[in-house]
Amino acid sequence: MQDIKAASWTNNSYQWTGYTNGTRSYTANGLNQYATAAGSTLSYDANGNLGGDGVWTYAYNLDNQLTAANKTGSANSLAYDGAGRLRQTTLAGVVTNLSYDGSDLVAEYNSAGALLRRYVHGPGVDEPLVWYEGAVTTAKTWLYNPITCADRMCRRQEAHLSSDQTKRSQVAEPYLRRPISSRSENPDCKQRLNRPAGVSIELPSPITNADGDLTVPRPTARKSPPF
Repeated sequence: MQDIKAASWTNNSYQWTGYTNGTRSYTANGLNQYATAAGSTLSYDANGNLGGDGVWTYAYNLDNQLTAANKTGSANSLAYDGAGRLRQTTLAGVVTNLSYDGSDLVAEYNSAGALLRRYVHGPGVDEPLVWYEGAVTTAKTWLYNPITCADRMCRRQEAHLSSDQTKRSQVAEPYLRRPISSRSENPDCKQRLNRPAGVSIELPSPITNADGDLTVPRPTARKSPPF
């Protein structure tokens, strides 16, 4: 098993800067819940959900999903559909409605039904690819991890090849002139499996075709520092 030994980044655009140095004291009750935290008194409902911290008060539904978070000057509420998906947020009076494709969030609308933003997902579970802001497709943000996506693509093909080879090995194929495993093998996946340390698979920058449709290029191998 390998663990991350070191990590590095190129800029601080996504660094959290809200931290401060200091010492805080905490006390716990008989249920091992914090009764006080940094001078604030905490309260809980009968299900153990945090009910308040001295500034904010919280409310929940029967499924223990947060339905309200309020403090002086700020009232906020959340609503869910029959499948337990968040369908609407009302934050400081601003209403946003959410639309899904199965479990994938695909669009957000304002209270008048105008499109605010859209999301495009890959075939895997929890695999968002791109976020389009507004009703057009010109303002987009890429959300996927290139290496993760490439490895996932290869794993799918490896599983397919393994299953395909098992099925074919059960019947005679005298007409074959080469090994079954080489008939449809993805060279990118083979390269990933046999690559030396420090070489990873990464998708190149996403592009659109002449019609403006989203396309995701095939993965390629590149040299990258190990971490």
